Amino acid sequence: MDKLPHYPDITSMSGQASRRSMLKYFFATLLLPPICAIAKDTSASNASIQNALEAWANAAGLSPDMHHVRTIIADYFASTPEHASLRQQRQRADAFYLNNIPLPADLRFTDVNTRPVKGEWSTGKLTAPHKIMLYLHGGGYVLGSPKGWRPVSAVIGREAGIMTFSLAYRLAPEHPFPAALEDACTAYRWLLSMNYSARQIIIAGDSAGGGLALAVMFKLRSLGLPLPAAAFVMSPWTDLTLGGDTMDRPLEYDPYNIKADNQRNVQAYLKGGDVRNPYVSPLFGDFRGFPPGGFEKPTGFEAFCVIPFLWFWLREWRYETAWFL
Repeated sequence: MDKLPHYPDITSMSGQASRRSMLKYFFATLLLPPICAIAKDTSASNASIQNALEAWANAAGLSPDMHHVRTIIADYFASTPEHASLRQQRQRADAFYLNNIPLPADLRFTDVNTRPVKGEWSTGKLTAPHKIMLYLHGGGYVLGSPKGWRPVSAVIGREAGIMTFSLAYRLAPEHPFPAALEDACTAYRWLLSMNYSARQIIIAGDSAGGGLALAVMFKLRSLGLPLPAAAFVMSPWTDLTLGGDTMDRPLEYDPYNIKADNQRNVQAYLKGGDVRNPYVSPLFGDFRGFPPGGFEKPTGFEAFCVIPFLWFWLREWRYETAWFL
């Protein structure tokens, strides 16, 4: 399978052409799966899952680009060993984005591997040094890393013209809740200690990282710390009770997001803790008083509304943005 076409440099573009290019790239990036646990659902046969993935990849009406993206995803899951070790799963997850989405050539990365935080900075040629995005990667709390998620986090920061710090928070099952939450709050405090004000920081994340970003704001509020200027979460995992009815029909709605897999991730992350705790499942929290933010779920009409708006919102740092929850 060939790689996706290289993302065009839109820094010299403007208006509708720029928004169309941005939209196309974010479709190609964010429709890639959050990649939770790899093991197959015992309630559905491997053949039925594969058939559903093939049907999804070849659905009628897809553009050539979308067909290509979905085929990459289907091929990835079809080639995943059923009994892969956690180490193998993590390696495959980190390689997935990097192997399929070329990074813009001007991006630069700087490792941070000292207390109190670990992660990496990313900057582009037009990065403004006075605005920061704290990015929390996805992966079901058991997979993922800043390097593996560069095509998401670093590119968002690049196009927004802001510095991005992608956090290497501790993963379950070795480090269950509240390790990830503690690490993310520590990273936010660390940014504040570097003389960045809360008004200069945006917090963002995808999938589990999106849910973690919301949980961080609940925790910051409880500690009496200033909240970040804004937030943006992409397909956030906000309900670890797995109560949505689409979870019971994965072959119809989401063939690569199997309930049994997510149940294993919940167990690994919580070790029997309260799944309705807002620090775990932000769906059950009180969002009153939160800063402006954006919610992105890359399907159909919602993506056309939110993604182009997101770019200009980040570019202009507009605080009047409303939550899309």
